[in-house]
Amino acid sequence: MTIKSKITVQLPERFNASTMTGFIESILDNELKPNSNHIIIDFTNLSFITSEGVVILHNITLWLTRNNVKTQFRIPRLSNSPGQANALKYLDDTGFFQLHLHERLWDSSKLRSTTIEIKEVAIEQYIQWLNFTFFPWLSGRLNQQETGFAELNTCLQEIFNNIRDHSQEDIGCVFAQHYPAKNRVDISISDFGVGIPNTVRKVNALISDEKALALATEEGFTSGQTIRNRGAGLHYLLECVTLTFNGCLKIYSGFGELKSYSRKNAAHYRTTKNNCFYPGTLLSISVDDRIIFTGDEEEDFSW
Repeated sequence: MTIKSKITVQLPERFNASTMTGFIESILDNELKPNSNHIIIDFTNLSFITSEGVVILHNITLWLTRNNVKTQFRIPRLSNSPGQANALKYLDDTGFFQLHLHERLWDSSKLRSTTIEIKEVAIEQYIQWLNFTFFPWLSGRLNQQETGFAELNTCLQEIFNNIRDHSQEDIGCVFAQHYPAKNRVDISISDFGVGIPNTVRKVNALISDEKALALATEEGFTSGQTIRNRGAGLHYLLECVTLTFNGCLKIYSGFGELKSYSRKNAAHYRTTKNNCFYPGTLLSISVDDRIIFTGDEEEDFSW
């Protein structure tokens, strides 16, 4: 396939994991290589982007840069005083344009209280990020003591553990959003690694991407990559998010997609094959902010 010298890729009007297919297909060819060595990402039609959409866009933009693709943005004419619902203003407030253009689109842009600044976190620093950035923010949002989020802390640590185990990369991109009107906290984490399916294929070489995701979440499964948390990580994550926190876990890796749901007080999942390839792995969780605080874990002693 001949690589085009320059192409323009249009972001959809509403950008999230469900609408990323056309965007990624415009960027990657069938051999999972960039379609061009110069790609312009067009923001003209973008009117809405979710928290997981922020991570996808950030992840893909960095992926292009790391694959030596010249990447530029086409920005529509900016309003002097954009509203909070303006998708570009939302992205600007997350720090997205500061990271990629080294400047904000508006001087007035600043981090919103309902979000955490999008950030790349080295795996060896994830505990520091959780303890000094994420949980202080969540504690302030919900007006609860940080020590009462111990179970959620364990749950999130499993995400980073699995990035370390499955991706063979040492950096993950993280972003979080609180939707108080919906009683929901969304957390998205992505990496640039080989992806969960490729790790699973070290055990089962012929398995498809979607079946590999299903196998990876089965209790007791291990790829044998590390001795830590063998057979516990993704299964525990699925159970914890879906049942304990009345939430949803979504995983996108390679051509596979997994979504969890609850039925008859048990955690279940559904896997499907995507038409497009997601480089690395995206894990997105949405949890109920009314039940993620499980109380102070300090023990009472009596004599």
